[in-house]
Order: sequence, then structure tokens, then C-alpha cells
Amino acid sequence: MNEFPDRRPNGFVAGVNMAFHRHTPKPVDLATFHAFGGPLQAGDANFVVPTPDARCRTKISVVFSADVGGAAPAVADPMLASLPAGNTLWLVYRELSGSGTRTPVRNLAGTRAAPLAIPTDAGLWGYEDQIETAGDEVFGKLHLVPLGYIGRVQLRVRYAAMEPMSQAEWSNLVDKAIPWGGPVLQMAALLDG
Repeated sequence: MNEFPDRRPNGFVAGVNMAFHRHTPKPVDLATFHAFGGPLQAGDANFVVPTPDARCRTKISVVFSADVGGAAPAVADPMLASLPAGNTLWLVYRELSGSGTRTPVRNLAGTRAAPLAIPTDAGLWGYEDQIETAGDEVFGKLHLVPLGYIGRVQLRVRYAAMEPMSQAEWSNLVDKAIPWGGPVLQMAALLDG
């Protein structure tokens, strides 16, 4: 008789070729900041992150990054600079109906009327949240103001299995989970000089 019975959830049975898996899709550009004489206007970028299964943790990151080494001025070290105020983010869970309608059901960060100011600290260059949900997708609305550097804003997503599973089962969960956004905002950088 086994003194220590297996108490893992969902009737898990240890088997051959079972493992914890991770999947990191290609980053999605949400905005780029160029050194051109265009208007210094704010803009909005929308994105969607599928949440494939309750057995899958989803990490959602919005990351500001400066291009280094270009001909135009750029921020060489993000730790020495901070982002201007005015950037906001609204993240919301959406359920998909059989007819394809996407219905917002719960706020994850901020609200539609009062989105979250990001970054949440002057020393940060982005925002990250990790979720576990049986929901269908997360919708994000990012409002950006002109930044003081040449660079980009990207959506980065990582999926991680919450329990061991076969490669075939994992692939079935995440192969169709492709984050997307668009169109990519083309914005003028607010440069000194």
C-alpha cells in the first residue's frame, strides 16, 4: 500500500515523456518611435492575447525599449532615464460567444474609464501581469504619448504549463494561441536638441 498517494489535480497519472512546457511566441510590435519631423501626437494601440486553457499560465508584458547605436540620439541605458507621464493601459478578459462576439467580462488592469498609468514606477520600462484563466482571451488598449527616445513598444507573451503533459497535448493547447496587435503605431520621438 502506498503511504503517500498521488494528490495531483485532474487525475494526473505520471507517464513517460511528461514534462512542464513553456512557449514564447514572437514579440508583437505595438508602436515605433522615429526621429522624423512628424506631429507629436498621442496614439492608441490595441492587442489580443489568447488564453488557451486553465492548465496554462499566461504572462503578458508591455515593454518599452530604446534602440541603441543608431545615428539619431537614443537612450543608451533605460536605468538612467524614465518614461514621460501619460501612457495608460486597460486589460480586460473577453469571452467568445458561438457567434464570434467578444464580450468584455472582467477588468484585469485599469478600467475603460480609468486605465492604469504605466509604468507604475519611474524606474520601470513596462508592465507585466500573469494570469491563470479558463477565459478565452485578454484584450489590451494601450494609450501612448510621444516618448523622449527612438525605440519601440512591444507585447511579449509567455505560456507555461501548470502541470506536466505530453508534447502533443501541450502543442495542441498553444499552437493556435498567437497574440496579435495592430496596426503598428508610427510616432515621432520627442528628442532634445
